[in-house]
Amino acid sequence: MIFFPNSPYSKRKDKPAVISVFGILLTAFIAGMIFKGSIMDLAFVYGESMSPTIKPGSIAIIWRPAYGLINPFSGSYIFLWASPQAGDIVYIAGNPVKSRSLVKRVLETGPAYIYENDGRMVSWTATPSSQGKNGNSPIENAKAFFIPGGRVYLLGDN
Repeated sequence: MIFFPNSPYSKRKDKPAVISVFGILLTAFIAGMIFKGSIMDLAFVYGESMSPTIKPGSIAIIWRPAYGLINPFSGSYIFLWASPQAGDIVYIAGNPVKSRSLVKRVLETGPAYIYENDGRMVSWTATPSSQGKNGNSPIENAKAFFIPGGRVYLLGDN
């Protein structure tokens, strides 16, 4: 039997599937926004604060699930499996009011103290086993500040 879909005598009434250009573009846009918000993004580096590691004009690839699963609509973490560690290079997204984003290196995670020693920022984790020469901390004569737990201290490379 030969089937003629447009014949008035045909018993089968198939309707052709109509895929609109708008539907394809809308689906691609939504998929792209979810990918950009929760998987990977690109950022242009303009400043020189991370030189020579990251040069101005470079393109940074941002791997969003590095520390956890992100909700692409709110930007908050749904589930965390890691936290930034000293030495990590992190991307800090700007907020809607101040749209400037930053790329910096984690110097230390709290709880710890940060102080200047010969023009360099130095960290000291306050634990009972990390005492100075006379049983005092190495920051007793320095102007140090405390980083609370759950916080990080960020610096540029130069």
